[in-house]
Amino acid sequence: MNIYLRSAAKFFLHCGLLAIPAVAVAQSPLDIGGHLTPQMRYITSSSAEMRPSNMPTAGDDGLAVSIGGGGYLEYEFAPGWSARAGIDLSYKRNHYTVKRTFAETGEVAQGHNRISYASIEVPVSLIYHFDYQRHDTRYLVGVGTTVNRWNGAPVYQTSFFRKGSVAEPVSVAKHTLTIFGGYERPLSDAFVMSYEPYIAYVPSEFRLETSSRSRILLETGISVRVRLDN
Repeated sequence: MNIYLRSAAKFFLHCGLLAIPAVAVAQSPLDIGGHLTPQMRYITSSSAEMRPSNMPTAGDDGLAVSIGGGGYLEYEFAPGWSARAGIDLSYKRNHYTVKRTFAETGEVAQGHNRISYASIEVPVSLIYHFDYQRHDTRYLVGVGTTVNRWNGAPVYQTSFFRKGSVAEPVSVAKHTLTIFGGYERPLSDAFVMSYEPYIAYVPSEFRLETSSRSRILLETGISVRVRLDN
């Protein structure tokens, strides 16, 4: 994970160096920006015979709350059209209730699963900006994907799961699909702020229970972005 963090730091440094000459050129098509993005995902659990056990465990539905942020470059290649690429750092927290059933007595014990991990992501997107309105505000729509993702080792806080009982207890897809819209307005002559709610397909799976499978399919959130408008 450390090597990826160093790579991310180099990317942000290169972005800064690229922006220096762009500032000196009027109406440069290349902008540099950063964002902070609160995220929420819904965990669904369904019955599945994962592993034999005389004390089977099953998960309930739950929520995953996370936060992401990063830097990016945005390039306007045609009137109204731009491409965006960057590097994001995110921290995911997943929580859901789990139950264990004792076969001999039928007694049910309740516990919790908390799984958290950090990741480095490389998102790219294609954006269309509508015409400017009053006060230089405008709307936008876009579609994007995650080119790649590197996940850190998950940290588990579980009631019944035994580490080592599953080869890969957490599976996170490296690629995603995101659809978003937004509204942007100038903060000053040099900076523009945008608010971009989105929904993303982010297939993930947790295999901690013996008689159920817990999945995340969709993620929603809102990106608050500020960019240097060259």
